[in-house]
Amino acid sequence: MSSRHFIIEVEVGSGFAFNIVEEVDGFWIDYDPEQFELHLGLKGWRPLKNDLRWLVGLIKKVMKDLDIRAPRHFALELVPIGMLGGWGNPSCCMDKRREVIYLRLAANVVEGHLAILSEYQGEYIFYHELMHAKDCLEGRFPSAGLFEDKNPELVLIESLFHFSIEGRLEKWDKPHEPREKTIENEYRWASELRGLKKTITKEFIRDLCDKLWGREVTFQEARSLSRDMMREPSYIRIWAEEHHPRGGDLHYHMDTNLGQKRVFKRFEKKLVEMLPEGFTKRYYFIGTDDIGVIDKKGRQHMHIYYRQRRFPHNLHITFLRPTFRPVFLEMLRKCFPKAKITLEELEGAKPNFDGRRFPLKTGSG
Repeated sequence: MSSRHFIIEVEVGSGFAFNIVEEVDGFWIDYDPEQFELHLGLKGWRPLKNDLRWLVGLIKKVMKDLDIRAPRHFALELVPIGMLGGWGNPSCCMDKRREVIYLRLAANVVEGHLAILSEYQGEYIFYHELMHAKDCLEGRFPSAGLFEDKNPELVLIESLFHFSIEGRLEKWDKPHEPREKTIENEYRWASELRGLKKTITKEFIRDLCDKLWGREVTFQEARSLSRDMMREPSYIRIWAEEHHPRGGDLHYHMDTNLGQKRVFKRFEKKLVEMLPEGFTKRYYFIGTDDIGVIDKKGRQHMHIYYRQRRFPHNLHITFLRPTFRPVFLEMLRKCFPKAKITLEELEGAKPNFDGRRFPLKTGSG
């Protein structure tokens, strides 16, 4: 089957090739019979002309309803349902000259006829996807191609635009995705992006939805919001979890987005130079991350140790004398001056700071 080759060049993301297999009512049509055979078992299948005319007519109808001016060319690609990866998802964009609208739709074949999948009202997918072309034509969004997970910022910007799109469709009484469903989908999508898994919460996504729902948002606004999301401030949170069963001293855990081992190693490296006069560092077991802070009389004031995968929280801290707790926090702030550091006590707890004694003759640092 002969076809013409066309490259869709874009301003943001990656461009891609388009094969003009047929032309119907001024639309370029691209489909791969081998893919439909592979995924749908349709050997030698080709779409009926009447089906393609029906599809082109529906697209033109939606474009008129959304007041989208006709481009010089319209490139429609049909892919079979079940394709893996991004190519199995509907998509719409424009080339960098704003001359070609590209629309990819996932299609099924029912009793020999084309059927376009749409999760909601029958024409929803056409309205949603063509809104991306409208935003590009009207200058709110650049010409954009394929966004890969290795660039989470671009993927996230597109995700944020969906709040604007669905909100405007709702306001105009057009087929749209419900607000709560949009929040669910965008939260699931954004929370899986590399570098954002630990920073995205549903509450945060909901706040963004409230800011963007139904607004004509620009790419620059969405990029500013996405960078705020990805610029999460560092934090170290320490909290008392339980009484130590042997000595009665409180057992503290640590939660941090800096990495517990990284916090421990930097604290260990700088501990000697930060310790107040008269204190020294002691290792309890050679080759392990187990440190105590001892005074001149051999009394232990603090114990900190790291055990990979031994506990739900790998970094553990105990204070054997109450006066050393603020000293430790001050040293931690010197190690991580840009981090927000908090300490939460166990309500109603009365730890027994017994000031245990340890010999000073070995392992001091």
